[in-house]
Amino acid sequence: MTSLRRLFPAALAALPLSLAVATAAHAAVDPAFGDPFSVSAESTNVQQGTLNSVASTGGSASAVFTDIVEGHKVVLEARLSSPTGSWSAPVIISDPNEDVGSGSAKIIADSDGNLTAAWNVDGAGIIRTTTRLAGDPGWGPIERLSPSGDSASNLALAAAPDGTLLAAWTSYHGGNAIRVSRRAAGGASWTLMPDVDANIDSPRNARLDVNATGDAIVLWDVVPDGVTTHELRAARYSQADDQWSGAALVTTSSSTNDIGDVDVALAPSGAATVVWCDPANGATKTSSTSPGAMDWSSPETITADDKAGGLPQVASDRQGTMVATFMEMTFVPDDFVATYGSSRQIVRTRDAQTGEWSPAEGLMADRFGGGSSLAVDRNYNMALVMASADVLDPSRLADSVIPGINVAVAYRPDGDSEFNGAAVVAPFDFAIHGGPPGITLDEHGNPLVIWPDAGAGDARTLKVAFGDANGPELNGLSVPSSGTVGEALTFSVNPFDDVSGLDMTSWSFGEGADATGSTVTRSFSAPGTYTVRVTARDLSGLTTTATRTIAIAAEPVDEPDDATPAPPKVLAPVLEARLSGKLITLNTRVNLRAGKKCSGKATATTVFGTTTYRTTLKLAKVDGKCIGTGTIKLRKTPSARTKLRVTVSAKHIKTRTLTTKRA
Repeated sequence: MTSLRRLFPAALAALPLSLAVATAAHAAVDPAFGDPFSVSAESTNVQQGTLNSVASTGGSASAVFTDIVEGHKVVLEARLSSPTGSWSAPVIISDPNEDVGSGSAKIIADSDGNLTAAWNVDGAGIIRTTTRLAGDPGWGPIERLSPSGDSASNLALAAAPDGTLLAAWTSYHGGNAIRVSRRAAGGASWTLMPDVDANIDSPRNARLDVNATGDAIVLWDVVPDGVTTHELRAARYSQADDQWSGAALVTTSSSTNDIGDVDVALAPSGAATVVWCDPANGATKTSSTSPGAMDWSSPETITADDKAGGLPQVASDRQGTMVATFMEMTFVPDDFVATYGSSRQIVRTRDAQTGEWSPAEGLMADRFGGGSSLAVDRNYNMALVMASADVLDPSRLADSVIPGINVAVAYRPDGDSEFNGAAVVAPFDFAIHGGPPGITLDEHGNPLVIWPDAGAGDARTLKVAFGDANGPELNGLSVPSSGTVGEALTFSVNPFDDVSGLDMTSWSFGEGADATGSTVTRSFSAPGTYTVRVTARDLSGLTTTATRTIAIAAEPVDEPDDATPAPPKVLAPVLEARLSGKLITLNTRVNLRAGKKCSGKATATTVFGTTTYRTTLKLAKVDGKCIGTGTIKLRKTPSARTKLRVTVSAKHIKTRTLTTKRA
């Protein structure tokens, strides 16, 4: 038995492996997808490329792919300005006079919303790259990423939380090597770093992953004796030291076949897990190492006995639980239909404490699987897209097409231990040469799916669908803290949803009457404390709810005409943490511990990127309330969608946590 790529090299050579990663906020449990859109014309040469051939940030998205235009194979980009809009016609972003490698186009988004695309020049051993800055309509100049004289291929890209980009590739010139390069956050150029492995034979399969701390790991395989011994090796990158470790051995195989498909994941703790296909029998195997270490465990098989595996991928959640997905099938000699028809998509999880692998929870029952893609964002929401069907229809296998397949997405929000089943996004005809669907997540955890839909013969059309994973934001919520019976009070909110648009905003006041609209007026008929609830629903049916309390006093008794008039009411300042530019202006009420006075100082703390900021607040009593005031100055301006959590604490007050609002 052997790996899928060795069983069916023509059918599976184009299948992608790399992992697309983007930052995100906590997302809802069940994303709702819009209608699919074709980003390419039907073509026999259109290539999806790798899994990170789509990127999304700030409510916009881009997809890159390769196709032949006027005799040259070029990289094209289609763009979506907003999730509720339409995709643009594709434009060429590579040199129109150069031929690029089929399926080599990649695109990645950093934390500031900048997009970077990269590709191989066919036959030249050159990797080229270009960047489109957030807010710019066009792409910057085309640059050469690999150094002059290098013969480069097999590029892997990853983005750190602070916007730093890392690249790794295989080099076949001047001593075979694994080369790495770094582009600082906000930087304009790449810096070539020392090779992580040099003077090696036949390096291939470079894979790269970055965790939430900005540390990274790279994985590759080599043939050290040039004949039969095959090795998997890995190296770590420390963002604090800006250095790569030396190469460490993961596993060795004495098979004459190449080590098959590989992938690697790095947990927030620094623990790492590798998956690969054993060249001797095709089984999918794994190995792991503890945080910061490079002493890998003995290989463990996670495919069933006598099963061939293929296209493995692995990702980590926040707790360090590893999720691996791979194809598993029974090899029937000389019978492609029977072999492929037995394929199932398998998902396993590895417990961070015990190290034991078990079936993933929450997924659909066993069924045909034509491959999957796995994505995890920087807030550790996870999404899995699969090409799956209840029954395999072999009617078009002669032209490498399987009709009647579904694009299905399963979601696993940060903090959950299981997936939410698998919702069908769209039916399609599966082009085996085009590879399985790809997926990425934007900074809010919304999934973007891309897949090649087969036409007649070998023709394919790339299609995309945007998923809404979050209810609307409740910006500018204003609820009076107090009022009197019969007084007309105004309640308002400014809901916003950047994916599907708004449907309805509703209010309940705890007194039996409801209202709709972003701004409503309401009076109460009896004194008491009431819970005011506002709910906004978007056009995908997802909702967001917030509650506030309001104290209603009895209607005041009329005073005699000669009564001394009451002094005017002095209003306390608005309680908030307001974010504007690099400054967070704090003007917040704090609750004192029993017997403590409102005086002295408190500390306000927030985290932005990898930096912790602190400032001292002055405490003073205003209108009977204890108010803390001050400002926090950040090193750079957060993006327009960023929200920061500020914690106010001192020995004589109860800790208070705020979420910043945009000025």
